[in-house]
Amino acid sequence: GEDMQLLLNVGGPDRVSRVQMAEAVAAIKGYDMSLIKPVPAAS
Repeated sequence: GEDMQLLLNVGGPDRVSRVQMAEAVAAIKGYDMSLIKPVPAAS
């Protein structure tokens, strides 16, 4: 697959989880969002 290296520095009034950010990037880039799997923060 294609390796993706990306640095995002974002700010705003709304909290966004890492999963939500990954889903947003995947949607914009046309990646398969089913590959994104949420995991507990403690893992």
